[in-house]
Amino acid sequence: AAGAVIHAAIDARRLGHPPAIPHGLLAQAAPGYLDDVEWCRTGANWFEQSLAYTANPCRGTRGPVTPIKLRPCDLPKSDATTYQLSDYLEQAGRLERAGEFPPAAFWDAVARAVTDHEVLRVMGKQAQERGRYQRAVQLYRRAADHGDVLAVMALAELHERSGDHVSASELFAQAIDREHAPALRWLAEKFEAEGDVKQAEDLYQRAAN
Repeated sequence: AAGAVIHAAIDARRLGHPPAIPHGLLAQAAPGYLDDVEWCRTGANWFEQSLAYTANPCRGTRGPVTPIKLRPCDLPKSDATTYQLSDYLEQAGRLERAGEFPPAAFWDAVARAVTDHEVLRVMGKQAQERGRYQRAVQLYRRAADHGDVLAVMALAELHERSGDHVSASELFAQAIDREHAPALRWLAEKFEAEGDVKQAEDLYQRAAN
């Protein structure tokens, strides 16, 4: 069970999550790293017991996954406890798990527990680069819901590649309404290709501004 917590933390870091990993992300992701036999053996408080185990120092160094203790001068971003993966495991884990794709529970946990739109977009990009397009769409949508225009563009490009030009155009239109330069350029190029130079020039000017 402690290994499941560690693997969840390693995957969070190597796929783009900042060093401070929220309690909720680990709690929701870790069960996905246990097989059926291991899951049946867990007790009622298995997760908190696992966190206590991973927080134990060893030979003078901090444990594998430890709670982050803020100094009095630090302002917490939320009331939730966050955890940090040890430097050694972060480096070793990136190599050892480089070929592993996290279980479904991990991606669902990211979609539910992460609220930072930039983190959601970055992790969506990681899923996309690994050919997991449904997971990429899931995280891009969450980022877009939080106001991330770049995530809207990423969604539009995925729909464009899949041949869903109607959905792609609708998403590009959302980005254009927000005066997003790449979206304006995309539309300008379409007008230019169709021979409408005046409309293209106007859009290029808006993108430049």
